[in-house]
Amino acid sequence: MANEVVNQLPHPKNQAELQTWLETVTGKSGDQVMFNPPSLDKIKKPCWIYRLADMSQTNADNKIYKTSTCYEITFITKDPSSKWISIMAAWDHCRFVRSFQADGFHHYVFRFWTLL
Repeated sequence: MANEVVNQLPHPKNQAELQTWLETVTGKSGDQVMFNPPSLDKIKKPCWIYRLADMSQTNADNKIYKTSTCYEITFITKDPSSKWISIMAAWDHCRFVRSFQADGFHHYVFRFWTLL
């Protein structure tokens, strides 16, 4: 279901569009989808936390031709077999990076590239 929604949405081009895109795809509001949250203690789980991770530029004719921005999206859940792990791994321009456990929660980290 979530990947069907993904296929119908335009790929996000910036942080604001990524916020809206993630909220639409996950069906969760801003209290569970957050950019650089102040503290993980008070966030309702499961949740998606993301941050700016990298930027890449392609040059042509001594000018910037294309800029791509990479966000690191961490999905945090108590369920180690959540459907969201495989759903996120199937998104275009998204790559699974690592997983770890902290404070009784499973963290799944993905890299997601926006295209400008």
